[in-house]
Amino acid sequence: EIVFTELPFLLKTSASECIEGLIDLAIFDTAADSWTIIDWKTDQVTDTALLVERYRPQLLAYAQSLAMLTGKKVNAKIYATAVGSFLGIGS
Repeated sequence: EIVFTELPFLLKTSASECIEGLIDLAIFDTAADSWTIIDWKTDQVTDTALLVERYRPQLLAYAQSLAMLTGKKVNAKIYATAVGSFLGIGS
């Protein structure tokens, strides 16, 4: 595995637009040939569905960007500190 913390990225999406961000944790699984990204959320919200709904666009943008930059499959998850668990964001 290859692990990056606080991985910055900048992806040009058109002549006048780009997506940039900072991925909290990016793990490349060499055996699976895919990435997993994890974003820590410290919101004091215990409604996990609300957290997923709130942050899904951000995580999908990060996942799509990393997939475009690397050509590899990317799974994205939220780690919700208020409930101490990983939350899948769906597609």
